Parts: sequence; structure tokens; C-alpha cells
Amino acid sequence: MDLLIGSIVADLACRVPDLPAATLGGDSISFGQLDRDANRLGNVLRGRAVDRGSILAWWSGPALHNLTGMLACARLGAVFAPLSPQLSEPEAREVLDYLQPRLLVCDRSTCELGVSLGVAELAAICARNPPAASDLDSACESASSTPPLTPSLRDCDPHILYLTSGSTGRPKGVLVSHRASRLRSRAGGGSYRDDVRGVVCSFPLYHYGGWHYVLEAWL
Repeated sequence: MDLLIGSIVADLACRVPDLPAATLGGDSISFGQLDRDANRLGNVLRGRAVDRGSILAWWSGPALHNLTGMLACARLGAVFAPLSPQLSEPEAREVLDYLQPRLLVCDRSTCELGVSLGVAELAAICARNPPAASDLDSACESASSTPPLTPSLRDCDPHILYLTSGSTGRPKGVLVSHRASRLRSRAGGGSYRDDVRGVVCSFPLYHYGGWHYVLEAWL
């Protein structure tokens, strides 16, 4: 059986749909809602020609919709490339020139800067009337919640791309496969005991450590 990232939440949505998948401040999202939201976003992204092997640059501050974006990409077979919301305009331009993403998704905190970069394929999430960018929230409201599964997707396919400057200060991308993330994040396999009911994620979700905590907690 392939160890796919998208199946983690799908399984939990069947078993414990009302259990919180994550909280942030006063906001919370259940496994059932996260599963549906990821499917809707995945179907919208597929309509934007984001599919297996496509790179999607996700430029957002701390928000629960970051989980939705990662899962939607995982189910499409697209490569999720989370960017730091603290990037300056020159840094963001350099990173995007390097990544050449199929689509750049910005949120309220990064949308204005994203528009100024002149990226041809730009979309916005939770941005309130985004200028010069398609509104993913509106599109998701009418999208199907049927899983946008990719039949040919295998767990050796990459699902996420982390940017690291290493010792040179230049961004370099590190591709991680579905299988590698699943095995490295197995329950109780790294950060804490396997009987923990909740975890505080202290890393940002453009960092390997942050997603490791999320996936290990879910598993």
C-alpha cells in the first residue's frame, strides 16, 4: 500500500470526523472539515492546471488554511512549496525565479506584495477582495468536495519542497516524497510519545520541523 500524505486526514475524517485536527488562537478545524476543504481546494486548483508534478508556491502567514493547501496539493500530486511570509520583495522574486511555480497563492499578509511581483499566475486565499488575483475562497464555496485523487500517484512522488539557504545564503529546494514524510513522521517515532493527545507546534509551517510535528501528531 502506498504511504500517501493525503490519505492520513481522509482516514481520520472517516474515523473521528469531529475531532479537532488543529487549533490556532480561537480558531479550530475538525478532521471532517479539513478533509472537505482540502478536496474543494484541490478541485479548484486542478481547474487552474495544478496537477501531478506542478509546483505550487504557498505564501502565507500562520493560518489553518496552510493545512488545507498542503493536503490539497498532496491529493493532486502537486508539489507544495511553502514560503516564509517574512520574505522581502527581492528575496521573494529570487525564490519565485528559482521555483518557477505553476501558481503562487498569497494570503492577506502577502497578497499586495505578491501582486507587485507581477507573477502571471496568482491566486489569493483569505485576502478580502484581492487586487489582480483570483479569489480561491469564492471558488471553493461552489467546488465539489469529492476527493480529487490522482490514480497514478505513488508514494515515491514528491509532495513538498522546502527551501534552505544552507551555508551559502542562496535558496535551494529540498524535495521530500510522500513515503519519506510518512516514515519519518510515524506516530511516536521522533518528537514525543505515541499516547500524546495533542502537540504544540513551535515551528513555522514553511519549515520542515513544523510539518513534521503536524504529520506526526496526526499519525
